[in-house]
Amino acid sequence: MEEMKDFNISENIWKIDGPIGRLDFFVKSVIYTICTGLGFLLFSQIAPFVPLFIIVILIIAIFWLFFVITAKRLWDIFGEKKTGLISAILTYTIGLLITPIGGIVCLICLFVKGKYIE
Repeated sequence: MEEMKDFNISENIWKIDGPIGRLDFFVKSVIYTICTGLGFLLFSQIAPFVPLFIIVILIIAIFWLFFVITAKRLWDIFGEKKTGLISAILTYTIGLLITPIGGIVCLICLFVKGKYIE
C-alpha cells in the first residue's frame, strides 16, 4: 500500500487527488446526476441556439466528473491509486459496451468498505 496523507480534506472535483469514502461518493453521484438531468433538460430547450461544440464539451466534462469520482472511490476500495485508475478505465470502457457493468460497479462503490476512509 502507498503512504497516505489525510484525504478527508481532499477534493478537487476535476482531478484524482485522493480516495473518497462511500458517503462522499454517494453525495457527489446524486448531485452530479441531478445537475446532469437539469442540464440536459435545459439544453433540450435551447439546443437550436447553442453551438454543437459547447454541448460536446459539457458532455465530456460530465463524463470526466463521473470518471473522477469512480476512480477516487475505487482507489479507496483497492488501496492503490494505480489499481483504482485502471479499474475505472476498464469500467468505463467495458461499460460503454455492456451497460449493466457500470451499475454493478456503482453498487460496489456504494457498499464495499474502503481501506482508507470509513
